Amino acid sequence: MIRIKTKLTLAMLAVGVLTVSARQVENVAGTLADRVDDLAVTQLTVTGTVDARDFKFMGRQLTALQQLDLSGATIEALETLEPVLGNKISYAAGEVPVMAFFGHTALAQVTLPPTATSIDDGAFAGCSALTTLNGLENVTAYGDYALSATALTSLDLPATVTTMGTGVAARCASLTTATVAAPALGEAAFKDCVSLSSVSLAPSVETIGADAFAGDVALTSVEMPAGTALTAIGEKAFMGSAIETINLQDCDNLATVGMWALANTPVRDVVLPESVREVGTGAFFYDTQLRQVSLPEGISTIGNYLLAGDNAVTVDEDNFLPEGITTVGDYALYNWDQLTSVMVPSSVNYIGTKAMAGMTGLTVVNAKPTTVPELGDSVWAGVDQPSIPLKVAKNVSNDYAAAEQWKEFRIETIKTAVDEPVANEVAVKARFDGTLLVVTATEPIALLEVYAVNGVLLNSLKSGETTAQIDTVNYGGNVYMVSVVLDSGLKKVFKLAR
Repeated sequence: MIRIKTKLTLAMLAVGVLTVSARQVENVAGTLADRVDDLAVTQLTVTGTVDARDFKFMGRQLTALQQLDLSGATIEALETLEPVLGNKISYAAGEVPVMAFFGHTALAQVTLPPTATSIDDGAFAGCSALTTLNGLENVTAYGDYALSATALTSLDLPATVTTMGTGVAARCASLTTATVAAPALGEAAFKDCVSLSSVSLAPSVETIGADAFAGDVALTSVEMPAGTALTAIGEKAFMGSAIETINLQDCDNLATVGMWALANTPVRDVVLPESVREVGTGAFFYDTQLRQVSLPEGISTIGNYLLAGDNAVTVDEDNFLPEGITTVGDYALYNWDQLTSVMVPSSVNYIGTKAMAGMTGLTVVNAKPTTVPELGDSVWAGVDQPSIPLKVAKNVSNDYAAAEQWKEFRIETIKTAVDEPVANEVAVKARFDGTLLVVTATEPIALLEVYAVNGVLLNSLKSGETTAQIDTVNYGGNVYMVSVVLDSGLKKVFKLAR
């Protein structure tokens, strides 16, 4: 019996070793090291005043600290002759100073004072156990990597946040949700947050910084509200993420989509609003699941690598490249092997190296320019040009026939107003508005038919009007063949993605 009692006593002592050590301190700025007598403290409540010297003590000396409550404290400014934290000698009031808790792996819960207005560079970076950070309501500025590599599961960046450094919450592996209303979402803000799956952007967001969501492999969609103030999406903003859906067509203020912005993602539909004037290099590079893309008429350049490798895209082949385009960049449409025809707008004056290489499905090329566009190297590499007709105006056919690379096609002439008068060209357009198929024409539509890609007729409509609509909400799949027959007998066939 004595032996059993001894073992029980030892067990009780062992539990006692694990007992939480808690301290509550009334502090005067700069003196916390003198007031905490237990460096193994796990819970600390500080009231009174603190400054950078106290943060250094807590972050460097209290290595077992798990819970910190500063809700009753005031952060005072500090000016020193020698750096206290980082390489600074000036620390602002209300600021959690630079690298205050950098790499503190025990810290799990922190409550900041209501007077906290900024979190400086790396203040909580590498706090791998930090799951709770309270008191952010009045924080207006976040420094570089302020909260990176923490264990936070959610983060709210309200409209009052006016300053945001690079990588504020980058590499937060446990982060699953984020709400952003800050006007400028900083560069790499949520980069490589591998569990981030839900992001809501408020209408007040004006810019999405470079790399903001790059590498977020759980992020499949981003909520983009109507009436958004968004003007720019930065370079590589969503590159390598799991984005499948992103509604940009209602972003009426969007002007710029940066280089590689949505490259290497499974995005399925991209419809850019007419406000867009610049789309950067490789913005949709190798988006192999992309089914529908619509470019605005206001852009003048199809950038280098813009849609390279996106060979699953279905487009209105006669109108995909909008009139006004002057340049088709290097590798811009590389490996579009499903495209059967391409219309080169009259405004084009240059087509870059291998811009249309790998278009092995081509059956016809229509070139409208009356001055033969200059070409980069191997523009149609891999294409059997001698078997493909190149249709050009009669008065410039000799120019195309003499031009390098162009002359490899089988030149055919078409009638134009320059050669001899012809009737006004009939225009037929088809598009999806949600699930609603909308077809418009410059003369009455006699018959509209919708087929599944396997040839099964899904619906037909005799119209007699210049606009016809069919709702496809109950049809399976998302790619359809659309046949339009006009009163004149002209027939057009489209392959469209919903």
